[in-house]
Amino acid sequence: MVSGVLGFDSVVLGTTGVLFLSLGIYVLSKNHRQKSSVYFAIAAFSLAAITLLEVLIENTSQADVINLAIRLHALASMMCFGTMLALSLELDTSMDATRRMNGRRAILVGVSTAGVIIALMMDGRPQSWSGFGTTGGLSVMVLISSISLLAGASIKSYFQARASSTDETFRSQCVILSGGLIITLAGVESIYMGLGLGGLITFSAICFLATEGVLIHLVVVHKLFQLPDMDGRGMQADGDIIDPALTGSTLLIESKDTRPAYEMFIQELSKGKEGMIVTRTHPDQVRETYEIGSSRTLWLCSQPGADRVDPLGLSILQNILLEHMRDNKNGVILLEGVEYLVSENSIDKVLRLIYTLRDAAVISGAKLIMPLDTSTLSIKDQALIEREFTVMTGFSVSD
Repeated sequence: MVSGVLGFDSVVLGTTGVLFLSLGIYVLSKNHRQKSSVYFAIAAFSLAAITLLEVLIENTSQADVINLAIRLHALASMMCFGTMLALSLELDTSMDATRRMNGRRAILVGVSTAGVIIALMMDGRPQSWSGFGTTGGLSVMVLISSISLLAGASIKSYFQARASSTDETFRSQCVILSGGLIITLAGVESIYMGLGLGGLITFSAICFLATEGVLIHLVVVHKLFQLPDMDGRGMQADGDIIDPALTGSTLLIESKDTRPAYEMFIQELSKGKEGMIVTRTHPDQVRETYEIGSSRTLWLCSQPGADRVDPLGLSILQNILLEHMRDNKNGVILLEGVEYLVSENSIDKVLRLIYTLRDAAVISGAKLIMPLDTSTLSIKDQALIEREFTVMTGFSVSD
């Protein structure tokens, strides 16, 4: 039976749980295509389950309900720290893409399996104002040890991601994420260890409230998991036959030096065109080097954040560029970093992206400028790209 009036501690936990749930939904609504956003949302949903289940456990006397809630609580705890570890691997660019992908899969499968096993082992009873203890000591020890190991591995990975980045904003975000994870770990473990402050509020409620503040700060203030909103609409031709010479153009500048491409891009901006840049160079460095005005800059980077695109998310990149072409007729796009995209994806996927962008540029009247170091490609792949572009060496047309 659930009590009719909730105590202050339960109100705090319930409110925090609703906020965790809302935060996860918010992140998914901003960018549901990026894996890091999905992992963060799952962790937020797990935290919502942890806090709301604790409210249920504190306010019911039915043994079967308590036992079920404790089992679900243990599973949610494992999923929370497991997905946080998967998120940390997603951010750690010191590992190659294949290792990160395989590592994430192994973690999610392993954590889900272990979580179910531990949950089935759990059995418990509520303890007023001090979390809840369990009668199965071994299962509690296994759970606490497991989430501690997951949290430790996550923090290590966050600091590896921090060490591999020169972006001071992202480096600070890694520290904040680690701090939030430590607070969360303290809150969850305090429940199973029966720690409390007495009086109106438990130690776990304070920890979860602090965790909520940290995560809201990262998402709302730092915009950690946000990318531009996209509706996924593509380009459509107004007629059956389009003469490329009368509409857009696609220029391939074969050079190890990207400066000729940027100079051509700046020339197009001087004609009043709206520009967008996709680059492997940090946007701040691009703006310091070139007069690109208010042109939007997307950074090819596996670390999440505003105006960053994961190199593995080719569909995201494609949608952003198609949207720019649709909304800015006769605009100009500089696509730098094709070599990086090829290294992170198969050449076939990158070619499909290039072909789609080429067709969209012709249809919309936009200009697509793409610098390319051909020494990084095979002769066959180079030929497949060249046949879709007007090839230039520096500023001398060589087609």
